[in-house]
Amino acid sequence: MSSRVLAIGTSLVVGLTAGTALSGGGGNTPGSELGFGDWTFDSGSSTGTIQVTWDSDEVLAGFQFDLPDVVITGASGGLAEEAGFSINYLDDTVLAFFQTSDGYIYETDGPKVLIELTFAINSDLDVVRFSNVVCSSPDAVALEVTANDKVYLSSPPCPGDFDGDRVVNGADLTVLLGYWGQCNSFDCPGDLNGDSTVDGADLTILLAQWGACR
Repeated sequence: MSSRVLAIGTSLVVGLTAGTALSGGGGNTPGSELGFGDWTFDSGSSTGTIQVTWDSDEVLAGFQFDLPDVVITGASGGLAEEAGFSINYLDDTVLAFFQTSDGYIYETDGPKVLIELTFAINSDLDVVRFSNVVCSSPDAVALEVTANDKVYLSSPPCPGDFDGDRVVNGADLTVLLGYWGQCNSFDCPGDLNGDSTVDGADLTILLAQWGACR
């Protein structure tokens, strides 16, 4: 199967057939999402750690992405390691792919940690974002993926800014209302005060942050 032939240092997984990889937007509604999870950053040493998450109803055989202006210093763990993927990184690029015919990443029930990275920056970088995202199915078809998530390294937390655009507005209110009531899972973004319930207390926190993050 030629989909195992992958080249690091490029923006293409070799052997892919028709499909779409979206980074920074697109007109379709993809069934797969690449995002960021927990992260740390030490401004003194300009180094940090970050989790990359995956949420999909598709089977994943390989992935590649760039984090522009970031130097990847380590990549391990997550679903990629559990599946036995070959994990590679160079400069700002991460590349991982299956090594056996049954070593795939299967459908997820909500966002899961795909891989954990250590990194360094050598510029005044403030935003970590995805670029040149390519994800492949076992049949060497490019999956439709949205990868719009961002991490703001030097900005303080902004409760209620669920989409990471540094503005608390109607889009974030919609997210909170979508989680209204008792949280049914560990991952419950709308629970801003950590009491496992999304209710008026969380709405009050969000409204107090309304507008541009301060």
